[in-house]
Amino acid sequence: MIIPGKKVHAIFEQRLNRFVAKVNFPDAPTERGTKHLLELIEAKREGFGAGVFFVIQREDAKFFSPNDAMDPAFGKALRAAARVGVDIFAYRCKVKPDSIELAETVKICLVCRNVSLH
Repeated sequence: MIIPGKKVHAIFEQRLNRFVAKVNFPDAPTERGTKHLLELIEAKREGFGAGVFFVIQREDAKFFSPNDAMDPAFGKALRAAARVGVDIFAYRCKVKPDSIELAETVKICLVCRNVSLH
């Protein structure tokens, strides 16, 4: 949502990896993704609205979490962003041969332990 008179800084990431119904990002180390999160943290500290939006191009996704096994620095930065109030959004999509449509939000697990997928 855009609110007149509010400063907003946004960066979008999209490449995701899927394990069962839990989706992880990144699927490869991403210095750029970590850099973007650090920029969002700084923007938030400077009084901007800040958020990251993960697009999951699967209808069966139920949870999103950082892929710490692949890139622990990104996971650490995402958790730091959440702590300072950066908004984190993750949406699954309805994917068709000729279109992609945003569907529902998925739960975000920044510290996932024994997550039920039902």
